[in-house]
Amino acid sequence: MNITIDGIIGGALGLIGVFISLAYSSKLDKQNKEFQRQMEESRREHDLWSKKYSTLVQMISYRYDVKSDEYSAAMNGITATFYDSKEVMDAVKKFYAYLESGTVDSLQANERMVNIYSSMFKDLKIDQNVDEIFLSKVFNGK
Repeated sequence: MNITIDGIIGGALGLIGVFISLAYSSKLDKQNKEFQRQMEESRREHDLWSKKYSTLVQMISYRYDVKSDEYSAAMNGITATFYDSKEVMDAVKKFYAYLESGTVDSLQANERMVNIYSSMFKDLKIDQNVDEIFLSKVFNGK
């Protein structure tokens, strides 16, 4: 009789250990999946930030020749890279609306382009030392 009770108690403790292990394993699995999801989300955010940054750099780099293929490509790419930034998209809409108005003054057009650049810097959170006056000036060694 003693052996039977010891066997039952040992078996019960073994089952309890199995259930504890399963619960702990399930908890770790959930934590691991959540961590992987967060890492993937972080990677996607970083990739988008990098694409936005590249678009901004290309626009700033070629602003001396707004009719160049490089500048045009960057300008056209704004809608794909900054789709989630209302401020950037509004600045682009205002710029296009101004161009479609018919009478285009180069100073006014430049001001609207500077607004696009500024909003891009803000969206990327790298606007700490950006001066709009500097953005309106272009270095051209030609």
